[in-house]
Amino acid sequence: MYLNHLPNLISFLRLACVPWFIHSVITQEYTIALTLFSIMALSDAIDGYLARRFDWTTQIGAYLDPLADKVMLVSAFIFFASIDALPLYLVVLVVGRDILILLGAVVFQRTGKKLQIKPNMVSKVNTVVQIILVLSLITANIIVIPDILITILVMVTVITTLTSGFLYIIDWGEK
Repeated sequence: MYLNHLPNLISFLRLACVPWFIHSVITQEYTIALTLFSIMALSDAIDGYLARRFDWTTQIGAYLDPLADKVMLVSAFIFFASIDALPLYLVVLVVGRDILILLGAVVFQRTGKKLQIKPNMVSKVNTVVQIILVLSLITANIIVIPDILITILVMVTVITTLTSGFLYIIDWGEK
């Protein structure tokens, strides 16, 4: 294996860990779930760093990395909404934003222009906030976390999700 494929391998392994993570939260093995989600979140930072630092970017990585992130986060959001730990509107908002971005990418491709998949800074912050929210929800099943912290994280997630979605619309509209 060539080193320039390492970020793709890390993204693929993150994607492969999702079923194990879901199994651990369903079976209420929250310490395992916290460990797995922490590793998946850390792997997101590592593969991105390696790809940028060493210019190990690939076309497949441009799709695999965000796919792994979306599957990781959306599956966690759906699970926590299913046990009423997250409001359903937040899941609809997060999934709706992702669908909006996907549809926007398809429409943009139809114009014949080359699509550069590059998240804006608010989108990156949104991903970090979503990760922190999921980590907090898992941790709340291990130790006591004040409800106000979860409420604040939900509100910040709503704000960053909406802002990120609007920025994508504005950016693609200008192009």
